Amino acid sequence: RVEPGTTARQLADSLPRPMSCPGVELVHGTNVLDMGADVSALSDGAHLTARFQPPQPFDHSFVKEVLAYDGVMDEEIVLTSTRLKPTVVKVPGAEVLGVEFIRTNGDVQELLLQLRVPEGSKLLTEDVVQFEGLCIENGEYRRAITAHRTQIKETEGGGKIVEVQATVEEEDIYEWDSDKTIEWTPID
Repeated sequence: RVEPGTTARQLADSLPRPMSCPGVELVHGTNVLDMGADVSALSDGAHLTARFQPPQPFDHSFVKEVLAYDGVMDEEIVLTSTRLKPTVVKVPGAEVLGVEFIRTNGDVQELLLQLRVPEGSKLLTEDVVQFEGLCIENGEYRRAITAHRTQIKETEGGGKIVEVQATVEEEDIYEWDSDKTIEWTPID
């Protein structure tokens, strides 16, 4: 039983479909019903058959794009441009706003840190930033990070935004639990 005025399209759309099925046709006897046909006008007890269209071939071309990311073919676990959770990096006297994995360089992993350093902080000395105690921490792991280059990007309400290029030993990254550490990857 269908409501008066129900079209073949409305009835077809209400049917559960197999996964990846692009559509369904309703067949009455040997005739495929037009999707605009009023199925309520069929005689009581009319027998309809649903003919599900075959799934479209799945487009796997995205795999080439994923494999083109730096590090994928090198069996790296952390891909270039992966963002780490700011909470895994500890910088005494500064707020960590962002951490991005840049690349592997020999035995070290290069990171780009974005920090907010309060105005008047002992870390700021005439537009030079001095870091001590910079580390990456994940549960039971705590490893030192070496700061290499710093750049004050902007001054913001009582502090300065500072970008820091830093490195951490390569094997330390492979000890990370990605669920606790990684915020976003290029293939998310």
